[in-house]
Amino acid sequence: MKICSKCNIEKAFNAFYKCRTHSDGYGSWCKECNHKRNQSEHTKERNRNYNRSPKGSQVRKKYAKSKKGSIIIKKALERYRSTEKYTEYRRSYRQLVRVKKQ
Repeated sequence: MKICSKCNIEKAFNAFYKCRTHSDGYGSWCKECNHKRNQSEHTKERNRNYNRSPKGSQVRKKYAKSKKGSIIIKKALERYRSTEKYTEYRRSYRQLVRVKKQ
């Protein structure tokens, strides 16, 4: 059992993420508190700003070139292309191209 340093509730070890840097091998915040923190507006805004920065852009490009990154990106693209939103976009784009050709 371990006490979460955020909510101060004693929980089982499986309620914590593993963390090699801590002596007991688990993080100091429970999964529930971590989830709440990651869903906050402040965190979302901070991530958006980082992703728009030159360093964030460089990191994303490097990840996209990696084997794991390319697989995940391909899967996400397949999921997007199977949505109704994408098929509607393709239809409207094709119509626009036809009009411009005429």
